[in-house]
Amino acid sequence: MEAISLGEYSQADLTAYFKLMRSDGKRLTDDQPTPTKPPDSHPKHVKRIQARKLTHDALINHLMACQRCYAPRCRYCPEGQRLRQDYHSAYEQSLEIQNLAAGLPWPNK
Repeated sequence: MEAISLGEYSQADLTAYFKLMRSDGKRLTDDQPTPTKPPDSHPKHVKRIQARKLTHDALINHLMACQRCYAPRCRYCPEGQRLRQDYHSAYEQSLEIQNLAAGLPWPNK
């Protein structure tokens, strides 16, 4: 659709396409090459972000709904504190995995 709006296909091209499609009842094949990477391959940083996304979303959703939590002042209800701790743990765990993969030592706390 975008190509049509940009004028990459003329009306004659589209008419020829639909006439050919109507003649045998099958869609025309796509001439684009298949991708070389499998569709599930992601860069490592994407996997780390996805690993902690659930905890991040849970914390944000809670903070937006809870009247007792106020993050700028580090004020949390018990549930908010638990979600905050889960988020920080997931973040630290993703950093630890990153450092181990890169061969870097994990800093002492």
